[in-house]
Amino acid sequence: MIGYVTYTELLSFGISESYLKKALCYYRQKKSQSWENIKDFNDKRKVWIKLETIPKGTKEKYNIPTAEQLQAIQEKEQSSRANLLSNPVAAKLQHAFSEAYGGYLQLYWDRLAYSQENQIKLSTQYAKEHAYWVQMVHLTGTLEKTTYGKVSECFKIHKELIKNEVVLQSNITSLVRFKVKLKTIRQALYMGEDAVEQIIHNGLKDNKEGTKVKDFHRALIMAYLQYEQIYPYRVVADLVNHHCELKGYKTISESSIKQLMSSDNKFRTLVDAYRYGKNTLMTKYCHMLLGNFQNSLQMFG
Repeated sequence: MIGYVTYTELLSFGISESYLKKALCYYRQKKSQSWENIKDFNDKRKVWIKLETIPKGTKEKYNIPTAEQLQAIQEKEQSSRANLLSNPVAAKLQHAFSEAYGGYLQLYWDRLAYSQENQIKLSTQYAKEHAYWVQMVHLTGTLEKTTYGKVSECFKIHKELIKNEVVLQSNITSLVRFKVKLKTIRQALYMGEDAVEQIIHNGLKDNKEGTKVKDFHRALIMAYLQYEQIYPYRVVADLVNHHCELKGYKTISESSIKQLMSSDNKFRTLVDAYRYGKNTLMTKYCHMLLGNFQNSLQMFG
């Protein structure tokens, strides 16, 4: 968009993310006339900021270009973008995302069976993303290894496609994270797995906020694990992530729940107490202690 710059582009100039969020929020709340911004028509997660409304002091401090300078930069980028999108690789990825996702619909329909609303809302979106990344794996090599130079080539095309052509849940914009994601998906497919965990939950560790499972996540995990219905861990992860998306928290993976249950004895005891009932839990531990005692007797003969 001429005269506008994206949220991500502004961050690249060194502006504090917390400051930028607050500034944009003030405009939307009509508390300020600066930082005029609108959401992208195709991707509501993307925000465009009108250059003319950015305060002069901020422009000078971070060396933000004028509307004319930015237009020249964008025209050059558009030419480069057109060349990349004319590549046959781009066409194959777009076809996978838009047309060839049908084989993965049932996979996500079953996975989201706990919520009819999510089945309707998310199964097609997730199936499209699944088809996209599986195609990406095949375009960058085989299930055993990558082809030299293909990962970097496909990453450039990927960066252009996610601007407008495809809308993905996973926001992969750096080559390092792109390589990590592809590697985890490739390994899962090679092992005969469906790669759902790696595709939808990114297969990446959270580097920004320290410990991934916060108190918010722990409370929700405990609440869902204590149901007498006994949800599988993957279902609990989906339920928790639904609330994360609503509240703006980082999503978690099924493996995060497994790790929590295996490493935190107090947490696991509380879950078991409600899931199985206190009497059942006591019986379970009594049997365990009795088993240990019998083993000790056998050792000392």
